Amino acid sequence: MQTINRTVGEWMGEINRGAVQLPRFQRQVVWSHELVEGFLQAILDKHPLGVFLVLEVNPHKQPFKIRPIEGASNGSERCRQHLLDGQQRLTALWSAFRARHASHAFYIEYERDINDIKQPVAKAVSRRGRDKNILGNPVQEYAKHWIPIEVVSPSEVGGVQAAIEWRKRALQGVEDDARIQVETQIERLRSHISSTPIPYFSLPQETSEQDAIEIFIRTNSSSVRLTQYDLAVAQMEETTDESLEEKREDLIRRAPLIGALEGESSVGDLILKLQCLREKKKPTLSSYRHLDFNNLNTAWENIVEGVQWAVRLLDNIHVRRQNRLPTAVPLRVLPLLAPHIPKAGAPRDRAMRLVRRYLWAAFLTDRYDRQANDRVKQDYDRLRDLLSSDGDVGPETSILRADSPSRDELQAAGWSGGKSRLGRAILAACSLEGAHDVGSNDRLTDSVAVELHHIFPKAILRGHDADPNLAMNCMLTHSPTNREWSKKLPGDYLIDTIKAAGTAAAVLADAAAANRVAERLNTHCVPPEELLTVREGCADVAVAYGRFVERRARIVEDRIAVLLRNGGLETS
Repeated sequence: MQTINRTVGEWMGEINRGAVQLPRFQRQVVWSHELVEGFLQAILDKHPLGVFLVLEVNPHKQPFKIRPIEGASNGSERCRQHLLDGQQRLTALWSAFRARHASHAFYIEYERDINDIKQPVAKAVSRRGRDKNILGNPVQEYAKHWIPIEVVSPSEVGGVQAAIEWRKRALQGVEDDARIQVETQIERLRSHISSTPIPYFSLPQETSEQDAIEIFIRTNSSSVRLTQYDLAVAQMEETTDESLEEKREDLIRRAPLIGALEGESSVGDLILKLQCLREKKKPTLSSYRHLDFNNLNTAWENIVEGVQWAVRLLDNIHVRRQNRLPTAVPLRVLPLLAPHIPKAGAPRDRAMRLVRRYLWAAFLTDRYDRQANDRVKQDYDRLRDLLSSDGDVGPETSILRADSPSRDELQAAGWSGGKSRLGRAILAACSLEGAHDVGSNDRLTDSVAVELHHIFPKAILRGHDADPNLAMNCMLTHSPTNREWSKKLPGDYLIDTIKAAGTAAAVLADAAAANRVAERLNTHCVPPEELLTVREGCADVAVAYGRFVERRARIVEDRIAVLLRNGGLETS
């Protein structure tokens, strides 16, 4: 390898022309705005910026599939260099200079005296923060002593034109001395930034693809280290000439709900964990580098179909988002069970009942709270064998024998909108039949605004030293119902709702209306009789709340018992 000097301006020009691009196995951008800000500050302070690593390539015969730096185009030239190390830093500069960073804009903040701009400091400003209205307003930026970084960027990315346009608007009406001072310093800053050197090591064209990837893995020096997933991406590219990132994008496109449930950035890890289980390995990070990626390619359509089936199963019980999913562990198992489900008849019914029992056990028991990787492999192996058997299920997998939560645990379970596995599972179990909004009686779906509601309002309970953030105090409502009910004790809201739903003038005289409201509450496993008497002037709200929590826990306990026993609400 030889070391070659190249300035920031020259790097930007090479990217702009498409002469420097990324091998496809490079990971996506992971730098935070703090790291971008720190890198810009290092340039201003004339600190060392590290050394990049490139592979020289024949422009007419690329060894790897390539893509441009994020936000850049393919350019006017053929690619001559693959960037192996330095992606995050170069992308940071490119996105900052082009004002393309998604969450922040970058500035040089300075102090001004009569002769000079002093102490320039790189500053990241949130596009959603308190200063968001200043962004893109040159007059206000100048008043804050902020110069947009794109105004002092190298001419190769349009810095000169950006400076002309910004100065024209920002300095209109500014006294000549101050205007000349700012214009002069802008040019000095651009010259400094553009001429800042970032050297690189150059690997010759003769370097083999395997050696290039090995060097990439060993020498990657980003401050955000390579993960096992990043290494698997590179290994799959080397082994099969297929992109794991493209597989991830394909899966999200064909099973969109998996992105909402798993988090789009984690779908690639899900693919690798599924492949681990297919190869009878524990789904751990250390297993990734020992996978048969050719086998993954061969099985890809089966994996996609399995994930599509798994997310439909969750969709059917109204679990459609990551913040409603009690635990993501079943997503590592369910897609692989799909090929073992019979197509019709009693065998299918038996198989689906077993799968649903597994799902609810994963949600409602602590089976996966410890040693999840070991246990998920044990459970998958046993469930696959059970589904493949022709007769009775025989000895069941451990998860189907795990203890259900006690009534005390149900009463103490945390808020369903938090990270509590049991709290989220309780919400899913209570809403299983397709809960109805208490005010409108509309079925609650994610197609409209659905919110988590405190049955006993937070402010009132806190005034009585009671914890409002319990799963037993949580239910789903539409936004208008949530807003209206949140101001009232449950009895007051429900009586008003009964009046609106009925025809009789006297409170509670219209029994049919009261029954309709009670039926809506029952779709949430909420006992109406514990709420109707809790009205303004109630002698002891805390005592009434305690009774309600205890009563609802008994109802939820009964429902959970049925789900764990039968996999559904049927009683057979």
